[in-house]
Amino acid sequence: MQMNERNDDIQKEGLMELANLAANNGNNSVTIAAAGGITTILSAMKMHSSNAYVQHYGCAALQKLALNNDNKVKIAEAGGITTILSAMKTNSSNANVQHYSCGALQNLAWNNEKNQVRIAEAGGIITILSAMKFHLYNANVQEYCCGALMDLVNNNDNNKAAISEAGGITTILSAMKSHSSNATVQYYGFGALWNLALNDYSRVTIAVAGGITTILSAMKTYYSNADVQENGCGALWYLALNDNNKVTIAEAGGITTILSAMDNHSSNPFVQYCGCTALMKLVTNNDNNKVMITNAGGEVAIQSAIRNHLSNVGVYEKGHEALRMIQPISTTTKTVDLSPLTTPTPSSSNSTDRISEGRLKMKEAIDNVDSRPIELPVEFIVSCTNNFDNALKLGEGAFGAVYKGKDDNQYFAVKRILFDIAVAKDKVKEVSKTFKIELAVSSCVVSFIGCLFKA
Repeated sequence: MQMNERNDDIQKEGLMELANLAANNGNNSVTIAAAGGITTILSAMKMHSSNAYVQHYGCAALQKLALNNDNKVKIAEAGGITTILSAMKTNSSNANVQHYSCGALQNLAWNNEKNQVRIAEAGGIITILSAMKFHLYNANVQEYCCGALMDLVNNNDNNKAAISEAGGITTILSAMKSHSSNATVQYYGFGALWNLALNDYSRVTIAVAGGITTILSAMKTYYSNADVQENGCGALWYLALNDNNKVTIAEAGGITTILSAMDNHSSNPFVQYCGCTALMKLVTNNDNNKVMITNAGGEVAIQSAIRNHLSNVGVYEKGHEALRMIQPISTTTKTVDLSPLTTPTPSSSNSTDRISEGRLKMKEAIDNVDSRPIELPVEFIVSCTNNFDNALKLGEGAFGAVYKGKDDNQYFAVKRILFDIAVAKDKVKEVSKTFKIELAVSSCVVSFIGCLFKA
């Protein structure tokens, strides 16, 4: 290539080979860069700027090389970003050049804040959006352009604002609508909207432009695609940070769509995390959504998510936070109880006998340490806490709420364990241990007397 730099055919073939060598081969990417390959590629593109094939394969080679973090820096410092954007402008009608150029820009922007700034300052945002509008019906162009926008706005507030102000949200939604049958376009479109929605202005703009309906429609179409569901739930999560959007999402059927995603991808922790967080944001300061989620089986879905991903801190924390926010409504709407305890009917004929039985067992356990822990009747526990009266609640810990119990002038603590932990039999010891720690008062640790295994 260096000896025949003016021969466009040789340059084209050489660039094609470099792109193939660098594809999915990290070692080759390092070797090409170390041998001066980046400079050679950029020189070929500059010398043959009007040759679409040279630009196409040059951008393809840079796209592959830019998967390496060191190469991202080398390409940018060698003027690669300006060269790529020049290729796009000079060959604006060539879909292949636009496709691979945006792929290169996406990889250069991914996880590199300096390149995000460089691309934007060089006019990259406008150039990408222009390519999307010109090649609206080309799925490859839309896919890679949405991917480039997604990575340009990741943790970059200035780029978020610039894309929104340049009409990028409408352009992304047009891409998704025009390629509703293409899952990859939906995935990258969702990703771009998710990152953009962290901006207050963008949240409103997305909703006004019909973005919520577009997102929900795609999620329903690609219900079996975990990646689409993850990014869809993520986009709804950020959109729900706006109070008006909470209402719009719920009225458009967003709650059932999120729950369907969680049900269809119960083994995927990313879908569960984004789903639980989206539900949590939807119920924040919105009691109507709390009722809707409860009535749609949301508590069961969240409990299942926690139970299936006990080792995942994100799912565990967001799931419990969502449950705590929903619980005050659910206890009045007579839906799934978060406790393993089942409250008996006050008129039960054997209720008095069961309370007496519990009182005797309690006395025996207090007097005889070796008999602990004991299993106590549910009727006794309900009676001692006045049916888990909120006025008797002492606080909440990792596994549920703690109440003050009283019987025959004897006071004790009662912990109402969350349903998902209760059904996880291998967690009982952990619950017991945590229960003692949480009920420690000053230098006195409350003894563990008994429990109830009943879901």
